[in-house]
Amino acid sequence: MISDLLYILKCAVLSILFIGILQIEVNHSTLEKNLTTWFYQSSIPKHIQAAAAGGALAIENAYKSSKESIHNLFSSHSKTPLASKSER
Repeated sequence: MISDLLYILKCAVLSILFIGILQIEVNHSTLEKNLTTWFYQSSIPKHIQAAAAGGALAIENAYKSSKESIHNLFSSHSKTPLASKSER
């Protein structure tokens, strides 16, 4: 329990230090702005966007497939005539 609390405190202190370092100005611009500019100009966001688009497409296809399967399952049961069910 105490070790968990110390871990949270350590993470908070490291986060505050990291954010403080990013606010240092170099050449009239903060390190945060320079890092952000570098990140968006690199190829990393393109790969992230492609992965996200693929994931969204997979979810959409799974939804459509599930919807069609459920529709086919219930529509095949509803095609059975009621008279044949009552004779049983």
